[in-house]
Amino acid sequence: MFENAEFVTWANENVVMLVGHPKGSHKSLDVAKPPKGEAAKQCSMYPGITCEEHDKIFADATGKGSDAKDDKAKAKPKPKKDAEGDASAKAPPKLEVKGFPSTYVVNPDGTFDKMNGDREPASCRTGLEEYQKKLEEHPLTLAKWMDVRKDLDAGEKAFKASTWKLAYAAFQRIDATCAGTPPKALGETLKTRLDAIDAKIATRLAEIEKGPGDVAAKAKLLKALRSDYPAALSTPLASLVALDTALGGGVSAAPTTPAPAPAK
Repeated sequence: MFENAEFVTWANENVVMLVGHPKGSHKSLDVAKPPKGEAAKQCSMYPGITCEEHDKIFADATGKGSDAKDDKAKAKPKPKKDAEGDASAKAPPKLEVKGFPSTYVVNPDGTFDKMNGDREPASCRTGLEEYQKKLEEHPLTLAKWMDVRKDLDAGEKAFKASTWKLAYAAFQRIDATCAGTPPKALGETLKTRLDAIDAKIATRLAEIEKGPGDVAAKAKLLKALRSDYPAALSTPLASLVALDTALGGGVSAAPTTPAPAPAK
């Protein structure tokens, strides 16, 4: 599976792979000249990771330590009970491993399902792609996520500095990269930020309309305000729709084809 170049390339972009294996069945190998920051030893069965890593993944996923002594030493206290006698905290679910490989798909909320078709690259990929379609999380490829992270950092920095037009531009690029359907948690963050920007634009629009100056002077100010937010969101801000109405146009609607993600 992990020696199939095509599958590995796809997996690196679309899923996060965790390999768990119990301690004791093989040994580590010394790495002659490990890259800076990487371990001097490597697992002899799973190149690219250390035995300590797959030991811990197996223990965390199954609730089983490397041996009975470890299990006893790492045993955790039972969760406390509330006034009604119900457990106030539930232990995380554990994966049941009956032979190797045993493959599971772990969802963003921590729930999981058994994965079938995991013996061949093609069937494994097809199964994972079909599973992703069931999620409401709108997963991104790694390449797109890297673009999103870059714009999210820029947007957050501008937002904290109250530089609304720069923050809006960064969040609009994220919206375009995600084709209007960002992952759930990201979408919630964007909505909070864009709602705040929407309120700022609405306040400025009201100030111009109620402020001094003739029609021509106000129109000039409205056009300047509109020019600060030229890019369109998949769902336009209400304040920009109102601004377009005040200007007598209708340019807030998103383009048919989302704008391309910024070059890396």
